[in-house]
Amino acid sequence: MPLLYAALLAIGAIEEPELLTFRQPGSRLGGHPVPGIPFVDVATGPLGVGLAIGSGMALAMQRLEPRSSRIWVVCGDGELAEGGGIVVVEDHRPEGGLGSAVAEALATRGQSLRLAHLAVRGMPGSASPEEQRAAAGIDAAAIAAAVRRLAAGEAGPDAPLQASPAERGDDL
Repeated sequence: MPLLYAALLAIGAIEEPELLTFRQPGSRLGGHPVPGIPFVDVATGPLGVGLAIGSGMALAMQRLEPRSSRIWVVCGDGELAEGGGIVVVEDHRPEGGLGSAVAEALATRGQSLRLAHLAVRGMPGSASPEEQRAAAGIDAAAIAAAVRRLAAGEAGPDAPLQASPAERGDDL
């Protein structure tokens, strides 16, 4: 978590003397961030659970306070190496986004990861936000379909998965 603590130092949420206490007895800057550290809402525990908690928080915020907040998850290479795979959903073109960055970072380290990369691959039309997400294949049904495909082992490294109309529940 040195990245998180360095970011907190950069924004002035902690001071440099405290940063130098990282992982020392009595320091609040332990190996796993816990509530009480600025901007840390949950203690994540085992590898991979932070991403799941962040996803749940994002879904809750979407219902409670749409457009007023963002959820960020710092996901380390140890979590990514757990073997399950990751679904990246981008509300823009895939080039230059998070999915590309994750795949590139892992490739340069010689690691492979089953990555479902959902992104807007065509020109959006005029419709409601929900209809636009469904048409682009980045709605909840498409995300669930990508997770099912990853769990079934149907995706390779950086496989761009799009849900079929049947998986999204669209009429054929």
